[in-house]
Amino acid sequence: MNPILHKIKRMMTILISTFIASILAWFFSSFSPFFAGVALGLWMGMISSVYTAFKVYKFGEAIASGRGRAGIGTGIRIGLALLGAFIAIRFPEYINVIGYAIGLFTTQVFVLGDAIINELSEQKKGS
Repeated sequence: MNPILHKIKRMMTILISTFIASILAWFFSSFSPFFAGVALGLWMGMISSVYTAFKVYKFGEAIASGRGRAGIGTGIRIGLALLGAFIAIRFPEYINVIGYAIGLFTTQVFVLGDAIINELSEQKKGS
């Protein structure tokens, strides 16, 4: 399997597990709006991460084959983040905006943490 696709699969497993945990917390907690916001943020973050990974993968293939690409979809990712924020602002009794922001950034923290852990493990293997 392609190493990039393997990393994407591993991150999606982690993110989906976290998303399921936030859904369960939403249903069984007294802080339902907060965890609904976290779940929405995680969902938007997962979509954004998968889209980014796909665009970067296609961008790398295009560069390797000598073709150029226009961009990596920053506008789509910003639009997804804004869509989730508008939903949270429109329905504050059901979705907490702070929970949404935490969920949205949690995805990026997991991706960064995974990259750091992988780099450290690769350095240990090399030395």
